[in-house]
Amino acid sequence: MIYLPLQHLQPGMVLARSVYYHPTSLPLIVAGQQLGSPMIRKLTELNISGVYIESKFASDIEVKEFIEPKIKQQVTNELKSLYGGYLHNMPLSTSTIDSMRNIAEKLLNYITSKEEFLLNIIDIKDYDTYTYSHSIYVGTLSVLIGMQLNYSENLLLHLAMAGLFHDIGKLDISLDIINKKGPLTPEEFDEIKTHPKKAISRLEFSQKIPNIVLSAIESHHEKYNGTGYPYGLKGDDIPIYGRILALADVYDALTSSRSYRRAWLPNEAVEYMMGCGGTHFDHDLLKAFLRIIAAYPVGTVVQLSNGSLAIVLQNSKEHILRPKIRLLTPENLANTDVDLATDRSFFNVTVTGTITDVDKLPNTIFE
Repeated sequence: MIYLPLQHLQPGMVLARSVYYHPTSLPLIVAGQQLGSPMIRKLTELNISGVYIESKFASDIEVKEFIEPKIKQQVTNELKSLYGGYLHNMPLSTSTIDSMRNIAEKLLNYITSKEEFLLNIIDIKDYDTYTYSHSIYVGTLSVLIGMQLNYSENLLLHLAMAGLFHDIGKLDISLDIINKKGPLTPEEFDEIKTHPKKAISRLEFSQKIPNIVLSAIESHHEKYNGTGYPYGLKGDDIPIYGRILALADVYDALTSSRSYRRAWLPNEAVEYMMGCGGTHFDHDLLKAFLRIIAAYPVGTVVQLSNGSLAIVLQNSKEHILRPKIRLLTPENLANTDVDLATDRSFFNVTVTGTITDVDKLPNTIFE
């Protein structure tokens, strides 16, 4: 299977992985289904960024979601229930705090049970459940960063809690502002910037929430150079959990579709974040983050500096920009596998980006 952005889909292509929406236990489109124009239009309406399709050049490639749809469904349902209680419960009850911890434990146990800790897929997320999916992914990414730093299980649990509930203060902000499709006015953005403090004003009275969780939620929008909010903290004055959440928050926000822009591809987000080391992000934590994200996930069609096209076969955290690939062009090298990290004849060849013109793909790839 290969991943194609939505704009490259054509009628007749066969879906290789089911597409879930909202999310539910049932797929919107089932793997093996042939795409037609109506379904492609439906995906466009739902702001789906792209899908995995069948290709004879990649029939041996299987891409699995890092977080299974069933787990997403369970955690999303629990978050919805908890958020509903949060809105009508001031101060928060002991049972609500226990529920927050239980949801974090469930997510942590799922993550640590996996054998692979590299996000090697372009997850297909829908806009309507952004609030919940964003919380799940920020919690997941934060835990994975903590694992790279060899944090204890107890510290990882605190990271999961902080990640899952980092934006809970937005529940106290008008939905007209939260759901606005156009640019925010300066006054509206000022209101958005109050959400870390709004969260703490609710949560700080609970003795059952660790202080490091509270400090992470309060500081996840601080920037390493001091230009963030709400306090303009700088460098190591920003709690380390807040610095970790900042990385997870920005990456997931960039790679999620919004009403006003498409989702960025992983390599676009990674390149942007690499350029923000020392300004937005802590350099050392950024290095840990880059060990858990594949810039070019398996199944991605990439362009090489020598003009060739290839499919990504495998990634490693040691060489995130030099994956193992399968050449699609030139024709005489088609179906040749190359490890860009070790093949000496390709040491001067780099990945320059993902494919931007589907017409460049050989016609035989979709047969």
